This record gives sequence, C-alpha cells and structure tokens, in this order.
Amino acid sequence: MTESCEVYYRDPRIAVQNILSDTTFKDGINYVPYQEFGHGGEHRYENFMSGDWAFQQAVRILSC
Repeated sequence: MTESCEVYYRDPRIAVQNILSDTTFKDGINYVPYQEFGHGGEHRYENFMSGDWAFQQAVRILSC
C-alpha cells in the first residue's frame, strides 16, 4: 500500500484528434452508426458504432 508507481496520462481529446488526423486510419474507421443482427436475430455488438447508443444518437439527430 505504500509502494509508489508512475502514472502516464494523455488527454483523450488530443489522442482522438491525433488518431482522426492520421491518414493511416483513413479507411479503417467507420464513422456511420449501424446495427448488425445474426442469423437468429440477435444483435451483434462488434465495436462502438454498432452499439445502440451510437445508432440512437444518429436517429435522434435525423429526426430533429
């Protein structure tokens, strides 16, 4: 409990800005929310943009 350790921190906003501005990721990031369902009708969650929250936010913006 008394051992000290180093903590590394990066500002998440700057980290995301750096990722989005890097052309290496140009074709690797899906910016469009989507919903994917398996053969049995179960919702498949693969990444952030396939989640309910991202999809509902896009639908909410479009309905305004």
